[in-house]
Amino acid sequence: MLEIGPGSRITISALSRTNESTPMMAQVPDAISGNLDRFTHTSSGEEGLAALPNLRSGRESGKPHPLYPRNSLITPDETTFTWSEVEDVIEYRVKLSGPGVMAGDHETSKTSWQAEENFSPGDRWGWHVEAVTIDGGIFSDEVVFEVASKEKVAEFEILASQLRPLLNSKESTSVDSATFLLGSYCRTAGFYNRAIAHFEVLSQRHPERKELHEELGFLYQAIGRNDKAAEEYRIALKE
Repeated sequence: MLEIGPGSRITISALSRTNESTPMMAQVPDAISGNLDRFTHTSSGEEGLAALPNLRSGRESGKPHPLYPRNSLITPDETTFTWSEVEDVIEYRVKLSGPGVMAGDHETSKTSWQAEENFSPGDRWGWHVEAVTIDGGIFSDEVVFEVASKEKVAEFEILASQLRPLLNSKESTSVDSATFLLGSYCRTAGFYNRAIAHFEVLSQRHPERKELHEELGFLYQAIGRNDKAAEEYRIALKE
């Protein structure tokens, strides 16, 4: 059992085993490593934050990670996909699975790709990225997203229209209030990616407001970005 501080990194290069009375070291083909960046309840059942190691193969640090859209509700016109960069890549292949003409593989040399058509309301999709290198393909994890219904989209557009005068105001207080309201609505409705964008703006303008970082921590956890969630929670917990 190891006890190390939050934000630490651990690498295991070999595992101990016993052959009769002689201790031996079992080599691990790929070093197991990870960041302590996940949060859970305590083992006694109490509410709180407890850092857990996210152990994974050492090679996974070089794989692409889907960034947007990710485990969130989107509007039909949100057709741009983004992911993290991989070194020495020849091309990327975006692989979409779902109902519609965009299903299949799509090649690009960039870390983003835009679908040619809008998605149909109510549909559910999955996607992942393959980074093609001279050593072969490196695959990302698959993430999902759901396209909002026409009713949900209309509700969002009405609120955005009502808040637009405040968002365009020259008074910073009005802009902040409207941004907070829109971000809160997006979080409640399930538009997590949009909510993150709004709260990121607020946290950059008011880095001292810990509740904004707590909100971002929750949202990043909701979409499966535990690394970003841990970063926001650490900021919120600072004295």
